[in-house]
Amino acid sequence: MPTSQSAPITVPDPLTEPLRDTRYLVKLISTISGVAEEDVAEQLWREHQDIGCSVAAELKRKSIRPYEWSAELLDFYRETNSFLYETTVWNRSPEKNEMRRWIANYLAAKDGKPQRILTFGDGLGFDSLYLTQAGHQVDYHDVSADGGSFAARLFRDFNADVRILNNAEDVVDDTYDAVVCLDVLEHVPSPPELVNKLARAIRPGGNFIVHAPFWYVAPAVATHLRSNKKYSGDIAKLYAPCGLVPVDGQLFLNPLVLRKSGQRSAPETAPVTTCGGVPTAIRIGSILLKTARICDWPHRLYLRWGYGKRWKPWPELNELRRT
Repeated sequence: MPTSQSAPITVPDPLTEPLRDTRYLVKLISTISGVAEEDVAEQLWREHQDIGCSVAAELKRKSIRPYEWSAELLDFYRETNSFLYETTVWNRSPEKNEMRRWIANYLAAKDGKPQRILTFGDGLGFDSLYLTQAGHQVDYHDVSADGGSFAARLFRDFNADVRILNNAEDVVDDTYDAVVCLDVLEHVPSPPELVNKLARAIRPGGNFIVHAPFWYVAPAVATHLRSNKKYSGDIAKLYAPCGLVPVDGQLFLNPLVLRKSGQRSAPETAPVTTCGGVPTAIRIGSILLKTARICDWPHRLYLRWGYGKRWKPWPELNELRRT
């Protein structure tokens, strides 16, 4: 449905209509990638059994070192179609949908009015579609050519009035009530530089909504950079220099909400620990995530047994796979 400034703010089902339509997803991936629908269904089935396998396999074929930044990795982000599979499966997961609903609830409770939002690095565009359906005005950006093509088709097919920014340079300072940046910072060579850029795009008093599992460096996420693990659980040094103050979030910062205060701290003087007034859940989550810089096996077990066992199979894929 189209979005307008007068549209009421709602919290719709985060498992949006296209994510419930397996045949639509298979057909669209096939159209974008040029891969036969039966093979798309087969690869989605494999991805569901072992998320991240498509990206990891293509990195290996191209002889690109995992967990390390390089010019080849940047080209990979722009040109690969392997994220079409991984991101589709992730967007159907309970964890992603819980995060999506939490964000919609937070924005609805903030002041009950439509927000102008930038979704930076939204991949296939499902977050942008959802926030538009919730009544907000959304701008979308992603570096992936296939991701952008998928998102453009998605917005067209579901009549979502989302503006696509083809270049990061199109992001204008002091424009947005909120910037949503989920599962992006752990992939970039300089998270502080990107946070600073996105903070400038937020209006004073606006929100930066972020999820960045810096600690998670594993075969399932072969493009997470090992050099960024030092930012796990870091709130003060990563965000305070940009005038961003934590105000809300879930226990493991999935997501974390920071408000643009306008008061910046120099990186060398930013406090090492969070200060008074920070919600208890964020403080505890920050401490737990900092421990993952050194020892992450408890966090991995939590992902595997606490989250992974909740993923449901896609019975429809069996009908579409090549037999």
